[in-house]
Amino acid sequence: MNSYYSEEELGLLGLKSLGENVMISRKTSIYSAEKITVGNNVRIDDFCILSGAITIGNYVHINPYNGIFAGSSSVVIEDYTSFSTKIS
Repeated sequence: MNSYYSEEELGLLGLKSLGENVMISRKTSIYSAEKITVGNNVRIDDFCILSGAITIGNYVHINPYNGIFAGSSSVVIEDYTSFSTKIS
């Protein structure tokens, strides 16, 4: 078994919109999937949390242990963005 969802499994997540060449770890927690848009060439690694109205652009990498919480607003992640955490 691969540590990332297959293309077929990604389609079953219920995301608002899903681009091409998307890699989402099976260890990612997704809440309110119907409010999340994912662009092309996106990678989301282990132990990330996505919650609420989130728009992820193209060529985005969200490294392990990141949480993105839209709350009652929305979050827009522009193209060519990378999220990283420092773990001691």
